[in-house]
Amino acid sequence: MVSVLMATDREDRHFNDTFFAYAQNGAFAGVPELFKEQRGLSHAVRDIEDVTAPVKGKTIIVFQRAAELPVSLIEPDKSVVLVDSSKGELLSIVSASGLPAITCGMSNKDTVTLSSMDDDSAVVDLRRSITGFDGIVIEPQEIPARCKRAPHRFALMAAAAVRLLSGTMRAGKEKSDADALYYH
Repeated sequence: MVSVLMATDREDRHFNDTFFAYAQNGAFAGVPELFKEQRGLSHAVRDIEDVTAPVKGKTIIVFQRAAELPVSLIEPDKSVVLVDSSKGELLSIVSASGLPAITCGMSNKDTVTLSSMDDDSAVVDLRRSITGFDGIVIEPQEIPARCKRAPHRFALMAAAAVRLLSGTMRAGKEKSDADALYYH
């Protein structure tokens, strides 16, 4: 199981709708209530502020708003932070924590970015190889996303990264509909 800790604005419906719509397509099975831990699924989703006891195993922190990173409560060698690179203060917090990070944003320096986006589609671009929690190296690739409306950019990039890291989406060898992201 992968724990996903959310340091996001609970009131940002655009972010929440985008992240959970894309992430649940193959990764999360029916997240009925945002930020509540879901048992028996491939992921446990919690707000970062609700973490008071040690989190064992693989952990992904979706870092979009300033918060204290629970470094003492997670296993750093089994954790990664997905950070919104457009927010400089977040990059400083992650750097000071010593946790490995994957930057998501629109800069050429980011690991996950968007190569295109319009009203009904987007393409998430993995610019550098990353290693999934299963030890498989995920090579740079583009991942198509179909949309009903323009998605929240960071949420879309973070959802794709969660799915790639946790092994619930593998694109690159042969593209198939199963490796696309959908916003229903």
